[in-house]
Amino acid sequence: MKMEVSTEEAAQKWLATAQFREILASDTSHKSQFVLLNQENGELGILLLNKSPFSEDQSVISEWIKQAKLKEISKNDIYGCYSIQVPIEFNRKTSALFPIP
Repeated sequence: MKMEVSTEEAAQKWLATAQFREILASDTSHKSQFVLLNQENGELGILLLNKSPFSEDQSVISEWIKQAKLKEISKNDIYGCYSIQVPIEFNRKTSALFPIP
């Protein structure tokens, strides 16, 4: 008996095996990027990346502060300047468009 694979599972597999091909567009004012992906068999898909608004929920902010990673840019005897990397689940929403397997 053949087990059916859900569309979501098939899509996850498709995305996991996809290769970056090119950036189709990037819109810094809307914090969006459109990325073309391809499979070895030639199938193409588009990954839409959009920055989500930051949450105003105190517990969410506290959690991303705990998980954030800092990288020093510069410092002096009083202040330090750092780049901060917020965990992706707190500031990205993503959509993928590709042939339904």
